[in-house]
Amino acid sequence: MPDADILLEIKDLRTHFALEEGTLKAVDGVSLTIRKHRTLGIVGESGCGKSVTAQSILRIVPKPGTVEGEILLHTNEDVVDLVSLNPSGPVSYTHLRAHETEADLVCRLLLE
Repeated sequence: MPDADILLEIKDLRTHFALEEGTLKAVDGVSLTIRKHRTLGIVGESGCGKSVTAQSILRIVPKPGTVEGEILLHTNEDVVDLVSLNPSGPVSYTHLRAHETEADLVCRLLLE
């Protein structure tokens, strides 16, 4: 399928939590592509990282979690790497509507 059909592209997603006992690798090397107007199901055993993967994509991973890799949001105008955005800072992204968070934007684009 052509690249114009891609909505979200995840490359080598890693979400780790630095704990006193050591590093917990909740998500380690996930790559996937979500195409426009398509559904992608993620299945797995309890505790395998499904929820943390979703939290990583939406940029709502609780502290002390860190997200690395690429989460590429494809819009009609450009491609934005959500990992490179500061999740706690002001968002200056032209596709955001008033009072809309990055998570709201991803959800809105997934539903369009």
